[in-house]
Amino acid sequence: TPSAVAKATGLHERWVREWMYQQCSCQVLQRHADVGPEASFGITESMYTVLKDQENPHYSCGLLSGFPFIMERVVKLPQCFSTGEGFSYDDGGVNVATAIERQHVKDFKHFLVQKVLPKVKGGSLVELLRSGAKVKVAEIGCGAGGALVALKKHFPNIELHGFETSQHALQRSRFNLTAAGLLESVQLHDVMLHPDALAENGPYDFVLCFDVLHDAPYPNKLMSSVRKVIANNGCWLVVDIATCDEKPVDMVHKGGKASMYFSMSLCLCMSSGLSAPGGLGLGTLGFTKKVAKSLSVKAGWSKMTKFEVPVLPTNSFFVFYP
Repeated sequence: TPSAVAKATGLHERWVREWMYQQCSCQVLQRHADVGPEASFGITESMYTVLKDQENPHYSCGLLSGFPFIMERVVKLPQCFSTGEGFSYDDGGVNVATAIERQHVKDFKHFLVQKVLPKVKGGSLVELLRSGAKVKVAEIGCGAGGALVALKKHFPNIELHGFETSQHALQRSRFNLTAAGLLESVQLHDVMLHPDALAENGPYDFVLCFDVLHDAPYPNKLMSSVRKVIANNGCWLVVDIATCDEKPVDMVHKGGKASMYFSMSLCLCMSSGLSAPGGLGLGTLGFTKKVAKSLSVKAGWSKMTKFEVPVLPTNSFFVFYP
C-alpha cells in the first residue's frame, strides 16, 4: 500500500500514492485487493526480473536508471547544436557511469566468456586463454571493470590490462576489482595520465572493446593504435551496437528501437564522439559493417569477420586480425 511504502522508505505518502497509481497505469505494478480504505499493489515476478534483478540474464533496467541524469543534458543540447561540440561521459557524473555498469552486469557475468569468446577463432582463443602459457590480454575502455573481473576469474593465468579515460569508470573499476579480490592481479591504466600505456605494455595476444568504438571521438586512431600492439597471431574483438550494414539512416524504419537509439546518441554516444576537437561522432548506430571495414583497412588490419550471438541481440561482434 502507499502508506506501507511511505513508512518503509521515509517518503511522503501522497507522492508515493500518486507514483504508484502512475506505475500501475504503465503496468509496472498490478493492483491487488484493497487493504481497508487503501489501494494495494504488487510487482509481478517477470517485471521484477526485468527491472530489479541485476544478476538475471533478462535484467534490462541498468541504463534506464541513468535516464534522469542523462536527461539533464537535454537543456544543454542547444549549445551542442550551435557549437558542434559534445560532452564526455564524465560530464554526466558518476551516475551515468554506474548506470552503464548496471546495464552490463549480466553481459559480463553470463555471456562474455560463456557465449561470445567461444565464437572467436573457432574456439581456439578460449583454449589459449585457459592454457598455462603466458597470455597478454587488454581491454580498452574497461569501464567499471565487469569484463576484467569475468576474464580474470575464468582465466587466472593471463596477464590482464585495463585501459580507461573516464575517471568515474576507473573509480568503479577499482572498487569492483577490490571487491572481487583481483585489484593486485589486474593492471589498470588511466589513459588520461599515461597516454602511451597501451603501447608500452604490448604486444597483446587478445584485445577486447565492449561498446566503445561508436562512443570514441577517434575510432580511426584507436584502430591504428591497436593494430600496432597486437601480436602476430593475436586478434581484436570489438563488440558494438547492432545496426545496419551501410548507413545509420537505414535504421529509421525500425520505429521505437531506432528512436531510443538516436535519442541516446544525441545525449550520450554521439555527444561523446564529438567531445574532442575533430571527433568523428559516429553515434550509437554509427559503427556499421561498412564503417568497420573501411576503418580497419586504413589502419592496416588484414582481415575482419563478423558474427552474432542470439542471447545478445542488441550487439554485433567484429574480430580483426593483423
